Amino acid sequence: MSAKVVTPSNQQPVVPKMRKQALLIPLITLIAFIIVLLDIPVIREIVIFAYLSFVPGFVTLKVFRLRKLSLLHTFLFSVGLSLFVLMFVGFLVNELCLFLGFMQPLSAIPLMIALSSYVLVVFFIDYKNDFSIDFASLHEGLKVSKKYFHIVPLLIVLPITSVIFVLYVNVPLMLGLTLIIAALCLMCAISTKFIPRESYPFLILSISLSILLLNLLISKYTIGDDASLEFYVFKVTQLRGYWAPLDAVKDTWQAVSYNSNLSVTVLPAVYSALMNVKNELLFKILYPFIFSLLPLSLYEIYKKEHGALIGLLAALFFIFSVNAFFGELISVNRQIVAEFFLVLSLFLWLDKGIPLKEKRLLLIIFGLSISLAHYSLAVIYIIFVSLVVLITSIKPRFDNVFNSFSVVTLFGATFIWYAFGPGSALGSIIRVAQSMIDGLTSFQGTYAGSATNVYAVPEVFTVASWVNLAVTGAVTFALGIGVVLLIFSKKLKLPDQISDKYTFVILIGGLLLAASYALPRFAAVLNFTRFYAITLLVLSPCLVVGLLYIFDVPEIIFRRLTGRHKNGGMFSGLFSNKSRKIGLLLVAILLSAFFLSQSGFINHTTGGAFRTPSFGFDYYRLEASNSTEGQLIFYSTYIQDQDAFSAYWLSAYWGTPQKLYAGVISGMHVLISCALVPQNLICYLTNETIPERGTFIYLDTFNIIKDSMPTETEVYKTSEISKSFDDFNVIYSNGHSEIWKVAG
Repeated sequence: MSAKVVTPSNQQPVVPKMRKQALLIPLITLIAFIIVLLDIPVIREIVIFAYLSFVPGFVTLKVFRLRKLSLLHTFLFSVGLSLFVLMFVGFLVNELCLFLGFMQPLSAIPLMIALSSYVLVVFFIDYKNDFSIDFASLHEGLKVSKKYFHIVPLLIVLPITSVIFVLYVNVPLMLGLTLIIAALCLMCAISTKFIPRESYPFLILSISLSILLLNLLISKYTIGDDASLEFYVFKVTQLRGYWAPLDAVKDTWQAVSYNSNLSVTVLPAVYSALMNVKNELLFKILYPFIFSLLPLSLYEIYKKEHGALIGLLAALFFIFSVNAFFGELISVNRQIVAEFFLVLSLFLWLDKGIPLKEKRLLLIIFGLSISLAHYSLAVIYIIFVSLVVLITSIKPRFDNVFNSFSVVTLFGATFIWYAFGPGSALGSIIRVAQSMIDGLTSFQGTYAGSATNVYAVPEVFTVASWVNLAVTGAVTFALGIGVVLLIFSKKLKLPDQISDKYTFVILIGGLLLAASYALPRFAAVLNFTRFYAITLLVLSPCLVVGLLYIFDVPEIIFRRLTGRHKNGGMFSGLFSNKSRKIGLLLVAILLSAFFLSQSGFINHTTGGAFRTPSFGFDYYRLEASNSTEGQLIFYSTYIQDQDAFSAYWLSAYWGTPQKLYAGVISGMHVLISCALVPQNLICYLTNETIPERGTFIYLDTFNIIKDSMPTETEVYKTSEISKSFDDFNVIYSNGHSEIWKVAG
């Protein structure tokens, strides 16, 4: 009879056999080290990505001895802790090696030695304290998987087919895939036999990955303004072999601020050095992987407050929202990482099953991770924690998680990092905070990035315009109704009541969203879409709840007129099983229509206006467009091969020029991400530009082929501007892109 290791009363006993299985960790670490040394193609990329994304965090999580965590929660926390370890250990290796005079700390060998040492040291400490791998949850998961085994092939094939369809730019198949995703949303509400509730997490992961890959893999280069600048600071870090502040003279304050975010400098540098993968491909693998875990984490929060099906529909609403998921946010990688840490923090704070001491330590780690990842979101998180502490001081029973130690540690570490850390972003944080305060007192004016710009009414109305307007209006109205209903759920005696903590979270999210709508200057601080994405993290269930009550308005009116609401309130007794099923089916129908609208499917199939940002299946339609609007969307979204080749040539043969003239589009994308030209050295061409002697002029495909030179305010003809180029020399041309040298 085998003896059992004695453990605390609130934890499961550990079987010695599981301790032997735990020795797989050092074996896997040894294998990973050998793979890096031997540089085995394909195997190195796959194995090292999996190892870095899970193992460091898994051994760290075992320090907390949380044996009652489910398999999914263990996975999510392990990934979150792994990202923290990679950023933090990468930073420590960087600083220590530079101090000792070694100028290539962010290379494969130093990083692999440091990370392997960390994993092994933490593992053997854990092992001494009864470290084990609990396979009970895994066995239970395999048992449950039999219920949804019939749908597993579809959910696995979905992301794979999205990759294949987008790589071959097969528009009909991409449109078909979009319809399948919408149909899956409907099937969830129709029958639990075809899509059992146990498969919901797998379904969410499959759909989110498919949508992200469908949009990101359409181009082999970075997509979006933020992604280009993030890729620039990463490449500078990678090429130098170490992380350090940028030159504030050559680089803009935005680039200097981005460089302070370890999520887009040290983190991808660690992955790149150890995986030895193409850098653009790394960005299209790493950040979509992290982003796809976000709705999965949200589902776990929603499910505890609202149940499985409402939680699923709320998570799908988040995924289907272009402003929250697959639009601009896919190019803001630092916010993707920070949002993941924020959601993990919210899950910890709301969860009642994790011991208090361990919860506080994990909240400190994830809170610090937000600071390392994104300074703007760190400001919002600090404000949130401050409000929790303030309310607790008035109402002590509200929260017992954030004690004085955790708050002082979190605030102190964040302040020290931003005030004294390398590449300090304290100035940027002060700028963001001041802008938020100013924005709260400004009620007039139109600003770029405000809600009025995002929800602009089209100049020409088509069938698609009316459908989009109706669907978006219905969703926005229902979201607002749901926010109000859930905030006052207890006073209204609703059947759908939530905890006090989650009510507080929805209140903060609702106020933030309302301020973003009502105050243009406040919304422009981060950009309305980013505020919307942040608030939708907590407000997504409000849409489902709001729609359910809207669909039940006839019954509410009937009860009001007949007086049946007097005993127990107007909403008591609502939602029988049958009416709830019908209501959820109607919600699923609207969500499917919402996705087809947000993705641009309706516009594409009816020949309507282009959606901005566009979905992958609009690539060819945008490329062939003769309208200035369509061409601007296409060339500002997708970097062309010929433009990238000329940018690489410029960087390889001329290095960094003292000054470079170019159009706005190339100046914000290809010249930054491919030629690595600091933004302060780029001057935008206009019809009044007189280039200085000894400088360069860069013309891209849009300038040459389309004879268009966009500026920040209007679009000129390139032929009008190039008249003054007669005395200049063409030093590079590939038929689509040119580089001129100004004599002098």
